[in-house]
Amino acid sequence: MIESHSHLILINMSATIFIKAGTAYSHLVETQYFASLHQKSHFLRFSNANWRNFKQFLSLLLLFGLTALLFPQNLKAQDSLSNYLIRSAQNNPALKASYNQYLASLEMIPQVGALPDPDLSFAFFLKPKEELMGNQQLDVRVMQMFPWFGTLTASKNEAALMAKARFQEFSEARNRLFFDMTSLYYQLYKLEKEKSLAVKNLKYLKTYEQLSLIRFRAGSSAPSGSGEQSYTLPSTNNKSTGNQGGMNNQPQQGMSGQSSSSGGGMPQEGAAMPKGKGIVDVLRVQMDINDLESSLAFLDDQKTPLIAAFNAFLNRPVSSPVFIPDTLMPVKADTTLKVLTDSIVSNNPMLKMYAAEQESYKTRIEKSRLMGLPMFGLGIDYEVHSKRADVMGPDNGKDMIMPMLNVKLPIFRKKYTAMRKESEYLMNASKNKQTNALNNLQVDLQNALLNLKNAERKINLFKRQSYIASQSLNVLTTTYSTAGLDLEEVLRMQQKLLDYQYKLVEAIVDQNTGVANIGYLVSKKVVTDDYLKSNN
Repeated sequence: MIESHSHLILINMSATIFIKAGTAYSHLVETQYFASLHQKSHFLRFSNANWRNFKQFLSLLLLFGLTALLFPQNLKAQDSLSNYLIRSAQNNPALKASYNQYLASLEMIPQVGALPDPDLSFAFFLKPKEELMGNQQLDVRVMQMFPWFGTLTASKNEAALMAKARFQEFSEARNRLFFDMTSLYYQLYKLEKEKSLAVKNLKYLKTYEQLSLIRFRAGSSAPSGSGEQSYTLPSTNNKSTGNQGGMNNQPQQGMSGQSSSSGGGMPQEGAAMPKGKGIVDVLRVQMDINDLESSLAFLDDQKTPLIAAFNAFLNRPVSSPVFIPDTLMPVKADTTLKVLTDSIVSNNPMLKMYAAEQESYKTRIEKSRLMGLPMFGLGIDYEVHSKRADVMGPDNGKDMIMPMLNVKLPIFRKKYTAMRKESEYLMNASKNKQTNALNNLQVDLQNALLNLKNAERKINLFKRQSYIASQSLNVLTTTYSTAGLDLEEVLRMQQKLLDYQYKLVEAIVDQNTGVANIGYLVSKKVVTDDYLKSNN
């Protein structure tokens, strides 16, 4: 179910909205994700207010809450695209999964940066070991190994860079989610606008039907000749039978000279009417009415899966209503190719992800070299002795403390060489992926610019064509009403006007979607500041 509201004119095009909504997530490394989202979703903020202003604010807030309870339709304006995007960032399961993967990668940093666990050993002699200082009863040893200088730092840097890559992967998933939702939102607007135009056109066709019936009644009131045929008018209200629009109703012969009008009113269903010029016009307009009613039903059917997909992004029931604006305006964007290309290189999350991976693999190469150097261990050995009867001296039975130094020699070099080569291959693979991604992004940018220019060209064309067709239709309608012009010309022009209006809506949606696509590719705002100022 889609409900339109007139409170929102969607001038903030998709790229602005999706970049603006995404600003809440650009510092997630330092701040908590959902707290940042909550702060960004506040509608009002105030600071340094005195107590009176605070009480007034609470009063207004309470009044707004009561008004919302009594008149829930006032809340439709809150369901703008930007708010839908914020809700999707809070609730979308796929985005949450990506963010949790990023958080998990952060937990790798303290793991790899920690020293190895110390070794603690106990030795209890069932039969005391005889030594010069006495009988050894117990031996306790503690040993701590230390990797070569800089190894732990390299490990932490590698994990931090890999976590940065996961964050850029999350940013890409967020931007993709926002773009998909924006495109879907515009498709829903397109269907709603097409439905509105079809309903408006249906009213015009109903008017033409009445005019053709009046002409038909006027023609059928004259005496008919003995060789004429009479016809039966179908009903235009039959929406469920297979004979809609009178397409299967053929002229039927009857008694000549009979009239279908009674009491001077409109022709009634099933009334016999003499053959006249108006009957073809009546049947033609009824067929167009039925075709349009079928199109309206198809538009309603098309909305159901789109609404379900949109609600799936929000992780809410698929039948939840989605509120669509009444008006979507064309937008102006900065389409300088060099500026956009530079923005892709510097801002695109996928390119940043590959760059972080390469830095991580480079650090891993250094870590592999350091791991091939000796490790040192420091420890202490504590021996517990008891006195011996056959030994005299001051140290008899005295416990002994012995410092220890341990060195681990990495003499088997193949595994360290393999670790270094593995990191080099992974770094080269990441470079190749980055180059391929950049090439694809540049191609996508060229296609997006082409589609955007084509959409802007179509907007200007269909605006002019719609105006000309509207003027022509007014002339034809007047001529049909006064001079008896064939209704076929009027219907043909009416259909052409409707087609131009459909194409204009489609071009506006394509233009907004194209701007959103460019914003997604470059990961920044592309709407010109002058345009935003002029529409705020």
